[in-house]
Amino acid sequence: MRIGSFILRRLLLSIFVLIGLSILIFIIARIVPGDPARLALGPRAPVEVVERLRKELQLDKSLPVQYWIWLTNALHGDFGKSLVSKRPVIEDIKEYLLATLELVFFAAIFMVFFATLLGILAARNKDRWADNLIRMFAYIGVSIPAFVLAIFFVLIFGYTWPILPVLSRLSPQFDVPRVTGFMIFDSLFAGNLNAAWNAFTHLILPVVALALAGTFQEARIMRAAMLDNLTKDFIAAEKGYGIPERIIMFKYLLKPSMIAPLSVMGMDIAAMMGIAFLVELIFNWPGLSRYGINAMLYKDLNAISGTVMIIGVGFTLANIVVDVIVALVDPRIRLAGVSGE
Repeated sequence: MRIGSFILRRLLLSIFVLIGLSILIFIIARIVPGDPARLALGPRAPVEVVERLRKELQLDKSLPVQYWIWLTNALHGDFGKSLVSKRPVIEDIKEYLLATLELVFFAAIFMVFFATLLGILAARNKDRWADNLIRMFAYIGVSIPAFVLAIFFVLIFGYTWPILPVLSRLSPQFDVPRVTGFMIFDSLFAGNLNAAWNAFTHLILPVVALALAGTFQEARIMRAAMLDNLTKDFIAAEKGYGIPERIIMFKYLLKPSMIAPLSVMGMDIAAMMGIAFLVELIFNWPGLSRYGINAMLYKDLNAISGTVMIIGVGFTLANIVVDVIVALVDPRIRLAGVSGE
């Protein structure tokens, strides 16, 4: 019952956050200089045609009225029509969102697995060569932006040493029917192992570029948390009872040490949807982040608002999931959240 109250409270708070986000992005999209109707029709379009499009887009009404119309439609899944693609924004989102989710999904798996592994390895070998090597790479990895890594990967593995594909999600010779929108899974469902392997190889470079900085950051946090918990009394008691070090490490030390890294991992995974745009541009990945950037360049109001809201919902849901996981790992958090202490 307590975990249910914890989740309900997070959901209610998230509703207010999303309403605030919708107001903010709606206002910003409309106060940015430039007439969306003129940009959509071009500089040579007659004035009366531009005015007719402005009326169709409700741009002739006041901002509060425009927002109310937009919000009412958005709650019914209607974000309007894109000025660039000439299609409903929700259809564009359905097409591009799954590509970004596939990229983020595998980047999250990469991040969680290797951050935990490297953190444990560094903590178990404190001040030895393995620990020093991991920390050195961590400082380098954290300081290099994802798009710089993406450029390096394209130059090295795409041209200098072409062993991995660097463009798109699948090679042109493969035709996979869409079921889940995840290219690897769809290839497996179709029984096409060659296409599944091809899709996997296309994922390697963008996934590593997107996840590497976060992986090293969480590895450092994991290492610090484990070393801090090693000084606690309950670890000293377990050592006094003669429990083997391996059991102490993985059964008693790992769980409390995961609390801090999990919180940061959740923020990083949620933020990936927003920061993936440069990686998607460099690797020509047909994802939602790249779609959103193109919408901003053309001041496609409906596409901008729809993209930001979908990313905001994804960010919020990811944080709720992480909060619940952390609360399950550490009951003190959910009990404090429910009691208000």
